[in-house]
Amino acid sequence: MKKVLCGVACCLLLLTGCAKDSGPAPFDPSETTQALLNSGAFSETLEELDYEIAAMLFGLSGDAGQYEGTMLYYSTGATSEAVAVVCTQDADQTAAVETALNTWIESQIEAVQNYQPAEVEKLEHAIVEARGSTVLLAVAADWEAAQSAIPAE
Repeated sequence: MKKVLCGVACCLLLLTGCAKDSGPAPFDPSETTQALLNSGAFSETLEELDYEIAAMLFGLSGDAGQYEGTMLYYSTGATSEAVAVVCTQDADQTAAVETALNTWIESQIEAVQNYQPAEVEKLEHAIVEARGSTVLLAVAADWEAAQSAIPAE
């Protein structure tokens, strides 16, 4: 009996040794967006966007079902301020979303640099961070307050 238990214990140890590190826990979309919206980091009110509008704005591909749980907020005025926690289904989709958001930031910088220079600074300090199966975007007037509001890993 001792040999059987010892053998089972060894097998379990070997199996747990093969498990891959899952990395940081994903952002909680509701908690994270609310923390950012309450942080005072934004110069104006942000409104929640429907997925279809956000997909066009940020260059996300796929239908809304692929991003279930996603929360997206954007400026109601003429600023680039935004908060998004995009939920993904796998590592490839997470990488694609991160790329799309960084591409959006670069295109926004090009679009506003000549007529809204204050927006360029916000965009240059934009936060794009992937955690687990989520990607966070925060473009804020006070990027330090935004960074402080992001829940720790």
